[in-house]
Amino acid sequence: MADPVTLSCPRCRKPLQERPLGPADLFMCAACEGLWVDMQTWGHIKTHAEDFAPLLSGPSAGDPPSEPVRYVPCPACQSLMNRTNFAQRSGVIIDYCKEHGTWFDADELRRVVEYIRVNGPEPARTRASESVEARRAAARGSAGLSMPSADSDSSWGLLGFELLVDAFGLLLDLL
Repeated sequence: MADPVTLSCPRCRKPLQERPLGPADLFMCAACEGLWVDMQTWGHIKTHAEDFAPLLSGPSAGDPPSEPVRYVPCPACQSLMNRTNFAQRSGVIIDYCKEHGTWFDADELRRVVEYIRVNGPEPARTRASESVEARRAAARGSAGLSMPSADSDSSWGLLGFELLVDAFGLLLDLL
């Protein structure tokens, strides 16, 4: 991870301050209360949500204000981060850099940890793989198609491309 002195909030550009959260170190923006979590720490939080839930408890900030979608830069590398609905159904839109970590706006980390605590980490993965399989089965059934083999010269055209894009999107949602 980059030196904490060099990390700035992707929303308001204020310097991030290191904050311990149990065994993890996060970086918090004192101005907007957003949190930067590096990849290793995020992996630990996802697999140990039960341990982090009490540390993040407190009054909820309520529903986040409706703001225009704005892609924000990674505090570590300044590349624009991707946005995704955590676990596809949580309702929490998080910003993430595949290389460095995840940005949580105020109260989002608490909401994600609560979602994992209630639903577990596996339902998102299971739903994603079931969804891809269901789409493939529906595509085969409705069009009377079978999956082309790797050495086949046949092409699925737009349908195959849409399935590929959907599958890729589902994989990104699992991050």
